[in-house]
Amino acid sequence: MLAALRLLFPKRLGRRSYAIRLAAFMAATFVIALWLFVQGDSPNNALLFLARIPWFILIAPFVILQYGSILFPRLRDTGVHGPFMLVSVVAASIPGTSLPLLVILLFVPTDAFAPVPVPPERVAAASPKSSRSTPTSTSTLLRPAAEKTKTA
Repeated sequence: MLAALRLLFPKRLGRRSYAIRLAAFMAATFVIALWLFVQGDSPNNALLFLARIPWFILIAPFVILQYGSILFPRLRDTGVHGPFMLVSVVAASIPGTSLPLLVILLFVPTDAFAPVPVPPERVAAASPKSSRSTPTSTSTLLRPAAEKTKTA
């Protein structure tokens, strides 16, 4: 059961998996909309058919699948955090911005917005080498290499 949930709701989602899930979601949405349209002879009959079904039975599964299975894992995969994820969720909820956001997420590479870790050799180079160094000596790290050799 847990494996099935992890398959449906992954933590991260690569570009290829995202494209497949997005295409399947769009196709399922289109098929259900077409089925609802054909359900009656006129749009009024389709609206009467929809009025008999509670709205959350129709909309809740699509919202859960779109956000939990497609949008959130892809946003995590690109490295978006905090307020930008909230802005993306709000943008995905607005009908005019939803499709462009989903298409943009298709082309963003993995970890594009993730913080870049500092390599250990840069950390070692930035640390003072002698125990007699003062806090003002760290300002030499900001000088060009030619000036460092003159002062050393």
